[in-house]
Amino acid sequence: MPTALPAGLLPRLNRVLRLARDAHALHTHAVQVAASTDLAWVNLLVEMAQANERVIDRVSRLVIDAGGVPEVHGTLGGRLREYYGALGALLGDAELQYLGHCRAAEGRLLDAMDAALHAPALDTHGRAELMDLQRDTRQRWNTVKRLLLARQDAP
Repeated sequence: MPTALPAGLLPRLNRVLRLARDAHALHTHAVQVAASTDLAWVNLLVEMAQANERVIDRVSRLVIDAGGVPEVHGTLGGRLREYYGALGALLGDAELQYLGHCRAAEGRLLDAMDAALHAPALDTHGRAELMDLQRDTRQRWNTVKRLLLARQDAP
C-alpha cells in the first residue's frame, strides 16, 4: 500500500538516488582501474559499489511507494568528477585519487540523506530505512577516511 509522502519529500529522496548513482559509478570505475593492484583495495571498492546498489534499491522503493518516479541517472557533477578523477588517477597516485573521490562521494550522499531525514514529511518507515542506510554509509565514509589519512601519512 503506497504511503502518502508529500511531493516536497520526493526531490530529497531523488537527490539521494542521484548521488548514490554517482558514487556507484565512481566505485565501479575505480574497481576497473584498481583491478591489477591491491586486492584489499579492490574488495573495499566492490563492497562500496554494492552498498550503493542497496541505497538505490531501497530509496527507489520509498519513492515508488510514495507514488513518485525514481531518478535513473546520477548528476552532471558526478559525471564530471568521474572524468576528472580518472584523469587525475592517470597523472598521479591512482589509489590516493580514488580514495579522495570516494570519500567525497560518500560525504555528498550522507549530506543528502541527512536532508531527507530532517524532512518533517518523512514517515516512520522511510525514516527507519534512511537511518539504516545512513549508518552504513557513514561506516564506509569513516573507513575511507582512515585509509586516506593513512595513505597520506605514508612515506
